[in-house]
Amino acid sequence: MHAGRESGLHQDTVRLIRAGAQGVRRDWTGLRRAPGANGVRMPLSAIFLQDLLLRLCSAAGENGEPEAAVRVLGTLGEDWRGLARAIEREGLAPLAYHVTRRLLPVDGAPEGLTGFLRAAYHAALARNTLFLRVLDAVSDRLAGIPHIVLKGAYLATRVYDNPALRGFADIDLLVRKTDFAGADSRLNEAGYTRAEQGAVEGTAAFLNSVRYTASSGGPSVHVHWHLLNSILPKYRAAHMDIDEVWQRARPMSPDRADQLALAPEHVIIHLADHALRHSFDRLSLVCDMERVVVALGPELDWSCLTADSLRWGLGRQVYHGLSMLCRTTACRVPPDCLEALRPKRMGFAERLFVRLALKGRRGGELSNLVYVDAMPTLGGKCAFLWRALFPPRRVLAMAYGRPPEQIGLGDYLRRIVRGARGTCRLVRRGK
Repeated sequence: MHAGRESGLHQDTVRLIRAGAQGVRRDWTGLRRAPGANGVRMPLSAIFLQDLLLRLCSAAGENGEPEAAVRVLGTLGEDWRGLARAIEREGLAPLAYHVTRRLLPVDGAPEGLTGFLRAAYHAALARNTLFLRVLDAVSDRLAGIPHIVLKGAYLATRVYDNPALRGFADIDLLVRKTDFAGADSRLNEAGYTRAEQGAVEGTAAFLNSVRYTASSGGPSVHVHWHLLNSILPKYRAAHMDIDEVWQRARPMSPDRADQLALAPEHVIIHLADHALRHSFDRLSLVCDMERVVVALGPELDWSCLTADSLRWGLGRQVYHGLSMLCRTTACRVPPDCLEALRPKRMGFAERLFVRLALKGRRGGELSNLVYVDAMPTLGGKCAFLWRALFPPRRVLAMAYGRPPEQIGLGDYLRRIVRGARGTCRLVRRGK
């Protein structure tokens, strides 16, 4: 059973988008900017851009939302530059071009915006074509070693309408921990060098991947042995059954028995967890979940997704991912699924994170508000904050691709300062 989307916070924006579909000219300035001195208009606001871009790129749009959002582009005038920067920052340029090319008259958008989106689309098409050839070559090298294709490479080929619509910067693969040595040897033979050369250790509480770079250039390859992967101690309460993940994986294509994909339910769990871990820092993370729900909807077993999320201690992460999806797009999730995943208690910090995210202030380390608030005791909160500021040296070494003995106090201090500055910028953005 499906229900309508959860009520969003920006119904005025939705109303104006739909009014635009009827050809009504409206003044959007009250939503997107505050009046400046001497009549100078202020930049497009974060909340306006978030609403507009998600409806523009919607795969499950209702009442012509993508079409209406496209019409709004023709009213922006010189503001197209701010929109272009936002589209690029949110990882949506190729998808935005695909939508506007299909729905917008040739002379309906600012020429500069059209040219920018066209260039981004063709650049993504060329890059992704090359990267997918590299994926095929790596899979050939790993013949006999089962490996699951994750994130961008999977989404571009199995979820989006064509591979150019979902950009990705590297290739992410999951192998069994027992197969890692064999995969490492095969990649070394193919000219790939592991960034971190020490002993490979990992637990579900921290990093569980290593990065390989090719001597001839091209995309790096991230090899994971667990789906939970973070430099911060975000998974101390999680206990994902990785063997069950492997049991339910399925072949990507009949031609490659060793190249696998996650079960649809586990794709959603992984994407929702990944989006929260990165504080929804780009809207492409929300679009990914929406596209999976639309493309794989008939195959999705929501009761299984709910049970696995709760059993693995990931209910909170999946709830926030799906809640963000429902509150910012027209995508539908069964209400009993969301209700079962909803945390029994959400403190001030967790609610603050949700409010900031819905207002377009996303990214940085803001999701730590959720993880800290989820700790039931003061001691647990303090332990999390300590490990977030000072992760084990071997973990930082894996993240930076350097030997552990080269990691010193300066690395920790610079990391803390960068995180604090980034978080302050995000909190101020959109005021």
